[in-house]
Amino acid sequence: MKPTVSVITPSFNQGQFIEETILSIKKQDYPHIEHIVVDGGSSDDTLALLRKYDKDITWVSEPDNGQTHAINKGIRMARGDIITYLNSDDIVLPCAVSAVVEAFTRNPEVDFIYGDYMIIDTRGNHLLSRKTIGYDKNILLYGRALISQPASFFRRNVIDRIGYFDESYDFCMDIEFWLRAVVKGIKFHRINYSLAAQRLHHDAKTMTILWKLDDQHRKILNKNNLLWFKKHNILNKKLFSLLKFIYRSKAAMKRIIQHGDYRILAASGARKRATQR
Repeated sequence: MKPTVSVITPSFNQGQFIEETILSIKKQDYPHIEHIVVDGGSSDDTLALLRKYDKDITWVSEPDNGQTHAINKGIRMARGDIITYLNSDDIVLPCAVSAVVEAFTRNPEVDFIYGDYMIIDTRGNHLLSRKTIGYDKNILLYGRALISQPASFFRRNVIDRIGYFDESYDFCMDIEFWLRAVVKGIKFHRINYSLAAQRLHHDAKTMTILWKLDDQHRKILNKNNLLWFKKHNILNKKLFSLLKFIYRSKAAMKRIIQHGDYRILAASGARKRATQR
């Protein structure tokens, strides 16, 4: 029996993008998908669009405690054997779900699968195709340069083993989840397939509160005892910066070696072009 894949979409006032998100799931060639949209009580045209696709999605719209709370609410509603969450401004690329299911079937020991991804702008124009690299524990822990969240899927038993997303994080909930999975011995696996497109625009979290990323990442590492000098804040920050530089550099070198990808600064250039459109 083919596994069911549950796609959770947290949503709030993203009416300009959410239809494209829904259609990217609706057009998948894999038949066993449930798409759950958890809306936080949008005041734009989101609800009209959710009603338009009422036969294709399961949805709820009510006030919540933010994105992470919405993701957990969706996971609790989900029936799938494989789970991902897809923000309401991102899309899944054609045949991605079937590629993920096939990879899980071929690798029964693997709990977490990720793949390549694209970056698009507000209009859906392609800005950058990004190849990921094979799993490296330290790059994931310290470099934040391994996984694109919309291009990642995990088995339901991961929730049973490590728990839900931590709702105390409003920005790095995915990073915290991945790091907790690493600590608990969850097995990660990369597939050579472009799975999703991440949209960059002025209102995207990666653009509006990017300054919070390092602080929350360091807090996560401290919580899991993955940094020394925990009681010495200045040394702690310097060590964090050093480890981030080392493992981001290692990730860049691996991209060059594995994929011949010399565009180390391409992502930052794409981010700049996205905000200019």
